[in-house]
Amino acid sequence: MRSGSRLRVLVDGSGNSLTFVRLLCALAVVVSHSFQVVGGADAVQPLGLLTPYDLGQHAVNAFFAMSGLTLSASVTRNTDLRRFAVARCLRIFPGLVAFGVVFAFLLGPFLSSRAVGEYFLDIHTYLYPLRVLLYFSDAAPPQGIFETVPMAGLVNAPLWTVRYELVAYAGLALLVASGLFLRAWGLALASAAIIAYWSVFEIFPELGAGIGGFASLGRFGLCFLLGVLAFVLRDRIVLSAYGVVAGAAALWLLNGTAADRLANILFVAYLVFFLGSLSFGALGRWAQRTDISYGTYLYGWPIQQTLVMALPGLGVPLHLALSLILAPIAGLLSWHYVEERAMRLKGRFRFKTRPIPPTNG
Repeated sequence: MRSGSRLRVLVDGSGNSLTFVRLLCALAVVVSHSFQVVGGADAVQPLGLLTPYDLGQHAVNAFFAMSGLTLSASVTRNTDLRRFAVARCLRIFPGLVAFGVVFAFLLGPFLSSRAVGEYFLDIHTYLYPLRVLLYFSDAAPPQGIFETVPMAGLVNAPLWTVRYELVAYAGLALLVASGLFLRAWGLALASAAIIAYWSVFEIFPELGAGIGGFASLGRFGLCFLLGVLAFVLRDRIVLSAYGVVAGAAALWLLNGTAADRLANILFVAYLVFFLGSLSFGALGRWAQRTDISYGTYLYGWPIQQTLVMALPGLGVPLHLALSLILAPIAGLLSWHYVEERAMRLKGRFRFKTRPIPPTNG
């Protein structure tokens, strides 16, 4: 087993595999959703019976933990919040706009039960690219889409997490603007608030059904916070296979207890940080230059829905195999033709470099 390295290796330069790990997480979401898309809303997804989160939910938790780590490193190097906001917008919205346009005008006519002429005369077709920017997974789709599949009418269910990602960005920006970021007492206060908020929904789970997405806000806020704290403690946290084994043992001991969900969140965060510290050779270096994780996540669900619609009776194994081929291809196209070009636009903006001075106060 590896003796271990400090977590600092994940934020010093680009010599890490976090981009590749994000892709693995996006593929894990695709894997999990194949069971649901084929079998319906009540289908059991991988790990769903063994842990408090299924495979896809674990992967999304990991996304937020990695974002907390990498964005903390980013704002430490430059606290200009205009730069932060521009960078985040360019990373999220161009890909989302492109998806809305591609789906409404290129894929929708073939997927809708409406005649082509009727489809293009309907206002829903033209509003979808705008609605998906505002309502994400709740955006009203073009008419006649995915009417006959088990998850009927759902064009892109995974987009529901994007709003929480934007809230996490805003929370980090607020910490920086208020001067609390990287101050021990400020982070302690923020941590106490998020943990208390998350605990309310753990103690009273019925509240989660009563007030919509507030429980998810606590869950993702906690995951993002773990990334922030990992960055702060980067010189003290050791990443090793021994730590992964110890964490797995702790999960087994805490299974079914009140601490089960928290233990799973902590373990998954540690696991993805450990994997990010490993070398995956040429594949990892390729992923560092070609980040197709977001595009894979964006297009995975509609591709999976289309497969079920086009090939009725398709079983989970073949559906999964086709999804794992087609979703990364869509992600690659999204990266090369939209996301990478959008990210280059950052160079057109001129911002001052204002690093945060080291402080423990």
